[in-house]
Amino acid sequence: MANFEMHQFLIERRSIRRFEHRPIPSDKLHRIVETALYAPSAGNTQPWYIIVVQDTGSCRLIYENTLWLAGKPPYNEAPSAYLLVLWEKARCPDWPGIASCAALCTYILLAAHAESLGAVWIGSITNKDLLIHHFGIPKELDLFSIIALGYPNESPKPVPAGEDYHPYRRDGQLFVPKYSVTDKVKFDRWQ
Repeated sequence: MANFEMHQFLIERRSIRRFEHRPIPSDKLHRIVETALYAPSAGNTQPWYIIVVQDTGSCRLIYENTLWLAGKPPYNEAPSAYLLVLWEKARCPDWPGIASCAALCTYILLAAHAESLGAVWIGSITNKDLLIHHFGIPKELDLFSIIALGYPNESPKPVPAGEDYHPYRRDGQLFVPKYSVTDKVKFDRWQ
């Protein structure tokens, strides 16, 4: 892949919050999680585990116990699968562990994009204890976040960001404000 193509691939990835309700082939899911496991981590600790969830009842439980930026999709546009990202805090505590699990989540999002799937990173879990119990997550692991996966049923449009950077919907279209290099990057020093 040429440099320009790689940059375009990264720029075009969007968080998808509306999905076609159809199953994801297991080979795609396997490639996504296998790629994700190559994410960088602090001290190469790899303080993570992933639970791949496709069961309809378990997917519904996750759907009912998460909050979504820009509004939760109607259930007929809910994701077909979820990846639960678990953090082994004792192996890599504090900020290094958070950064490591965030890198894993980023790799999941990029790998999903490479498979022509949509994905969104969900950090707002309304009943974490219920999900921990339901999925049999051991007490030494923390439910770090959830990645929703499926075939995209929307095409979010990037727009210049102003004071309000929150995504919004207008006439069914999702708009995602993005800041420019001029807004967010300084070269050599702050001023």
